[in-house]
Amino acid sequence: MVQGEDTDIYFWPRIRSHPAAQFLLRLGTGARIRIVAFHIKGAPVVKSIIGMARNGADVEILAEPTLRRVPVAAEQRLTQAGIPFRRITHPEGLPMHNKFVLAEKAGQRWVIFGSFNWTLRSYWLNYEIGAISNDDQLFDAFARRWEVLAARGD
Repeated sequence: MVQGEDTDIYFWPRIRSHPAAQFLLRLGTGARIRIVAFHIKGAPVVKSIIGMARNGADVEILAEPTLRRVPVAAEQRLTQAGIPFRRITHPEGLPMHNKFVLAEKAGQRWVIFGSFNWTLRSYWLNYEIGAISNDDQLFDAFARRWEVLAARGD
């Protein structure tokens, strides 16, 4: 891990648990978590996201439309847990390859971004990079991207 003034950078593969998931699970009641995901696969990963909602966070997901990247079973488990879930389709059929999270709680804001996906392979095997930042300019830039993507939701 590399720690900066307002941004921490993590590298994978990791022996320890996923830093972004652990950070988000700790936010709990009163938090708002908006996830933009290219991949969401695997029961433990889905369970982790559902755990964020069960801990009291308001969770929302925008996901890639490809069913092999985000299987229907994952979508169903998330929506059954009360998590709003929308698939994003590009007007020209291009993949939605964005990977970031916006988290807010009690006036604090964080953006989490990097190469990692919400999959077991990405959690434990892939060489990945991820950042957790409370930089306001970064948060605002990613929040604008959320709005662009949300306008495209199916």
